[in-house]
Amino acid sequence: MLSERKAFLLGYAWGTLEKALGSDYDPDGSKYEYGAAHPLPAFYQAHAAAQQSHALTKEIKDILTEVIGKIDPDDLSDTEELSPERQVPWQMGVYKARSGEPLKFDIAAARSRKGWTQAQLAEKLGLPTGQVMVSRWESGKVEPSKRTWEKLRKILQ
Repeated sequence: MLSERKAFLLGYAWGTLEKALGSDYDPDGSKYEYGAAHPLPAFYQAHAAAQQSHALTKEIKDILTEVIGKIDPDDLSDTEELSPERQVPWQMGVYKARSGEPLKFDIAAARSRKGWTQAQLAEKLGLPTGQVMVSRWESGKVEPSKRTWEKLRKILQ
């Protein structure tokens, strides 16, 4: 099953492709609805359409490489329908890509590279809420404050 973060990333990838393809790609919203439930097949369909229409610029390819590179290849074989809870992060990813907002620093990946658990990162940050807040950041449910972002980057670099 795709994690919330990975569902978000697939949504971001799909939204990037949809934006590149323009308003004619999904005029009635049916591809969006299908993508929310079946993000991987929807991504492949959008990618094929982008290739066919020559919408895959270097910039789009770079974004897709960055986004898909953050997903474990084993997760990419998952064609299970997303639960409604997992559809929300997918939708958030789509909207962020549509708005042109760049991907932010990946807390989960940076924490994993250090070999730390969420609880260990929370302890290093001195968070009274502990692992729960780190989990919410990593899932995209909550954004850290500007001050906390600075601390995170410093600790995780």
